[in-house]
Amino acid sequence: MKHHFPTPPLAALLAPILLFTAGSLRAVPIKAQLSLKDEAQGEIATFVVSATKEGLMCSAFQNGQNPRLFPLADIKDISWVEPDDWTKAWDYFIRAQYKEAAEAMAQVYENYKGLIDLEDSYASRAKFYECESLRLIGEYAKLMEQYDTVKGVTLSSRFVAQVKLFNCWGHAGKELWAPLSRIMKDYEIDVADIPKETIPPTGLPFKKVAPREIIQISYLRGLATHKLLAAKQDKLAALIAKDDERDKLIIGKLTAEIDDDIMSILHDYSRGMTVTYGDEKVIMKNSMLNYLDLATEAEDFKENYIKQKEAHVVALLYSQLHGKLPSEFVPLLEEPKEPVEE
Repeated sequence: MKHHFPTPPLAALLAPILLFTAGSLRAVPIKAQLSLKDEAQGEIATFVVSATKEGLMCSAFQNGQNPRLFPLADIKDISWVEPDDWTKAWDYFIRAQYKEAAEAMAQVYENYKGLIDLEDSYASRAKFYECESLRLIGEYAKLMEQYDTVKGVTLSSRFVAQVKLFNCWGHAGKELWAPLSRIMKDYEIDVADIPKETIPPTGLPFKKVAPREIIQISYLRGLATHKLLAAKQDKLAALIAKDDERDKLIIGKLTAEIDDDIMSILHDYSRGMTVTYGDEKVIMKNSMLNYLDLATEAEDFKENYIKQKEAHVVALLYSQLHGKLPSEFVPLLEEPKEPVEE
């Protein structure tokens, strides 16, 4: 049996070609050398216009016209000629000029976003480093706006852990503290994995991760717990004010939970101050300020020499690294007086 199909109108036939041509004109072709598995063809100098999961659309012309598909299965190796805009953006990043880097990387992504399906392409890495630059200057809300895009580009495994953390930073930027707190629990070891004879520490240890990640995870967990602390303290104050004997058990339990939270937060902020090696300046600075804020809120702070001494050391370190302290913490620069032994 023969099947007769209606002939499509000319516009329908041309539509995919026109769409591809329009997309190609918006892209900036990148010069590259393809080494093909077919030795008869050898190496080909070309301009890569875009990529799919199947292959590269390449043109013999610098403007990218008349591209044709080279299947990835036929390509042995690709040697790229680094684009000038990428070189400039990367130079900003390695010089820690992150504001400029974020803007430049955003433009690189726009220029080559036809390559996002190619693993670690200039477009994929540009979107990653745009997000990393936003993170490093504390632009967390803007980072959240880019999360869906960076999640959609094709990156190798070495980038995956940090992309997941971009989502966490975005939650902080949007002040989504309860969801962030739940996400951070995914990084903690399971209590069931702690030997029965060992008492679980305050603030569960984290799973094995890279040093740069542990800095971020510690700070984010401390920050989320800190932001949720006020609600617990208000609840405790209300129960105490109620003065009902029947609430004694829950008051004791909530008091212990708050004490554990405070200890865990201070430990996490301490990591943020000390494990950064100066790499994570925003985390380090904010860890110090948040530490001082929480430490000085303690009811016994004015009578507790150890707490005063610890806060004094943090205040001194902050002033040496970051300059002038916020006015409420300036008195901490004075050496606390040791208690007189009776």
